[in-house]
Amino acid sequence: DDFITTGVQLLFDKSGTVGLTTSQLLPALNYHKSLSDQKTMYLSFGVMGGLVRKSIDMSKMTTDNQWGPGGYDPTLPTGETLTAPNFSTWDASAGLSFNTSFGAEQANSLFVGAAYHHLNRPKNSFYRNPEIELEAKYVFSAGVKLNVDDYSYFIIQADQSMQGNFNETIAGALFSYKLGDDPLNPLYTVHAGGFLRWKDAFVPVIKIDRAPLSIAISYDV
Repeated sequence: DDFITTGVQLLFDKSGTVGLTTSQLLPALNYHKSLSDQKTMYLSFGVMGGLVRKSIDMSKMTTDNQWGPGGYDPTLPTGETLTAPNFSTWDASAGLSFNTSFGAEQANSLFVGAAYHHLNRPKNSFYRNPEIELEAKYVFSAGVKLNVDDYSYFIIQADQSMQGNFNETIAGALFSYKLGDDPLNPLYTVHAGGFLRWKDAFVPVIKIDRAPLSIAISYDV
């Protein structure tokens, strides 16, 4: 049957000497259209949008204007024309995906998807410059799960992202093994493998599942 799912993406990120802080509250709504009454096959459309807020601690900012012959002088003006150390904006995205099962007993599955992020070109400037905005980002994704036997399978995935003059390609695979006496309800599922970010890094990954929780660790080499 057709069905609807909802969710929310919450993000809090703080980094750097000036404490550049980004907070996001992005609810999501997805509609899944069934394309078959014989097996899993869905065409899904989703939208996500909400509030984004960014801030910095100007008291911890140092600039070239505050350096002179005697070194750093915090009493000198920064030379920056920031009217306020924070701003808020709205962001919105939309995506479409197709997924289905195939093979013996429909044990294998695949998906392909495309997403369009920042479709409203949100403003992105502490200087309140209306010309500085986030460019649209396009993401294309695909993945397949291939069953080996009742206890093991492979997951192969790839993503292509493009935003302005920048692009990123990442692809890789995980081998997964179920632990326990019942493969339909395993105690744990262990995953190990790696991904390649093209012309940048190799990323080994280890993950363990105990429904409904997954814990993973990765490192960009």
